[in-house]
Amino acid sequence: MNELDISARLSSILDVTWVSQVRLSAELVNPALYYTGLDFNFRAAKHLIISPYYHRGAHRTAAGSLVHRQSPGLAMTVFKSWGNWTLSDRNRFDIRLFANGSLDYWAYRNRPKVEKSFGPERWRTSLYLWDEVYYFAGPVARPRNRVGPGIRKVFSHAFAAELYYQHQNDSYSRPGNINTLGVLLDARIR
Repeated sequence: MNELDISARLSSILDVTWVSQVRLSAELVNPALYYTGLDFNFRAAKHLIISPYYHRGAHRTAAGSLVHRQSPGLAMTVFKSWGNWTLSDRNRFDIRLFANGSLDYWAYRNRPKVEKSFGPERWRTSLYLWDEVYYFAGPVARPRNRVGPGIRKVFSHAFAAELYYQHQNDSYSRPGNINTLGVLLDARIR
């Protein structure tokens, strides 16, 4: 998935981010074709961000039909930095509501991440590794795991970019193992 995030600071404790993802390859069924929505990121404490969000997306089924979904949810991220090292742990819980109502279910995700930064803050480069475990509870309850090493480059206060590799293992989706390369562009307008 390739992603564009545009953030704006609304107050000293609240950022809003428009998230937009698109998959450029249509070779595989089931992974999202697109995904978009808003995240409201509240700094609840020095090392805690709470993020209610609402996303919409679409994917193709194995039969080739296009399925649309809505995902209201809540995320909680705890983080701590030591020098140039940052450790974070994001937990997400959302409900997946489909247009026909027959496939509604909830999902839980946990993503610990370790990041090492280099260089001055204004031009910072970071290497990171995360491992995200999913649990889907619905018509076909199943786990999924995604691992993603990557690199992030800050170009200015208003723009950064990431390039990452992602390996997905899923007991339900076919193929069960997917390897992808993704790009994330991160812009701040305020």
